[in-house]
Amino acid sequence: MPSAPTSVQTPTAVAGAPRCIKAAWSVPTNNGATPILRYALSSVPSQNSTSCQGMSCTLCGLLPGVTYQYTVAAVNSVGTGSAATSGSFALPGAFALVLHCFSLIARSLSL
Repeated sequence: MPSAPTSVQTPTAVAGAPRCIKAAWSVPTNNGATPILRYALSSVPSQNSTSCQGMSCTLCGLLPGVTYQYTVAAVNSVGTGSAATSGSFALPGAFALVLHCFSLIARSLSL
C-alpha cells in the first residue's frame, strides 16, 4: 500500500464557486511498489469526497462558515494507503455567500 501523501497544503476557496475548495499535496514517499492510480479526497466532518487524478483537486458541497479539514490518500491496485490530513479551514461565512448571490443576480439582471 502507498504511504500518505506529503506536503498537504491548506486549501483555498475556488473563485466563483462559493461551496468549493482547491486542495493540493505532493506524492507519497512510497508508492507501495505499485503505481498510484488516483487519490481519494474527503472533507471532515461532512465526508464529501471525490477522486483525483493529479496532486490537486477541487472538492465541492461544503458549507460556508463551517470549520473543515480534508484527508487525502493515494490509491493503487493493492488498495488505499494511509491518509494525510490538512490543517483546519473554513469557507467564508454565510454573509459572504449572500453577498456573492446578490452580485450574481445583479450581474444577470444587467445583461
